[in-house]
Amino acid sequence: MTVNFVIPYLPKDAETASRAWMAGGKPAFVKAIQRSEIENGCMNCAGLGVVYVVFADKGPLRTPVPARYTPCTWFDGDGRYGKGWYVVDRTEGYTCPACLGKNKETGVYVERPKTAAEIKRLAELMR
Repeated sequence: MTVNFVIPYLPKDAETASRAWMAGGKPAFVKAIQRSEIENGCMNCAGLGVVYVVFADKGPLRTPVPARYTPCTWFDGDGRYGKGWYVVDRTEGYTCPACLGKNKETGVYVERPKTAAEIKRLAELMR
């Protein structure tokens, strides 16, 4: 089975937040999303209605930070930021600019998650 991923484009507020973060010398990464097999799923967000940006605090590291509650993410490198593990400061969800947050599968509009609990719940749904 082949798994295809899409790197979504971002709304203006996500681009602005990412640029501001990166101006401080810290990386921000757009989370790739597994492409939906649903015929009418949004091609940008795979039908989730939300796109995610990870704001990293430090990295790249050779191994993830061993602390139990320190989230880390892997990045393959792009010339600007190196390949390795990055410590996550926060992950923010933004309304998909392509479908404006309307989940094509359910027809329900998805609002930008505002709390850590909402982000965690959406992350679990993505699995």
